[in-house]
Amino acid sequence: MIPKIGMQCLYRQRPGQIRQGHQDLPATITRVNSDGTVTRRIVIPDSVDVIIEPKIKPLSQELSYHCWHVPDYMMGGNGGERIELLQREIAELQERVDALENKRSPGRPPKASLLETAASFKG
Repeated sequence: MIPKIGMQCLYRQRPGQIRQGHQDLPATITRVNSDGTVTRRIVIPDSVDVIIEPKIKPLSQELSYHCWHVPDYMMGGNGGERIELLQREIAELQERVDALENKRSPGRPPKASLLETAASFKG
C-alpha cells in the first residue's frame, strides 16, 4: 500500500514501548518521501499525549517494530471495498454540488462556484 498524507493507520512502537497498555497506536501520516517511506507520523494515544515519530517504514517480514500498518478492519474488509466506497461517496457529493450549481444558475455558467460563494460569506 502506498501511504498518503492524512491516511489513518496504526503505529507499532519499538520493542518494550507501551502506551495506555497498547503497542499498536492510532496514527495519522503527515509526511511521505517519494520512495514511500513515511517521514513523519503523528500518534495520539491519549488526548494529552502526542508523539511525532520520524522515518517510519511499513510493516514487513523484516520489520515488525517501529513501523506502520493498516489492518483490514480500518480498510473496510479487503481494503479495496473501503476505497471504492469512498470514491462512490465523493462522486455522489460532486453530483450534489453540480446539481446545486445548476439550480443556482440554470442554463449559464456561474460566476463563482458554490463553494467559493459559500466561502465568501463572513459568519
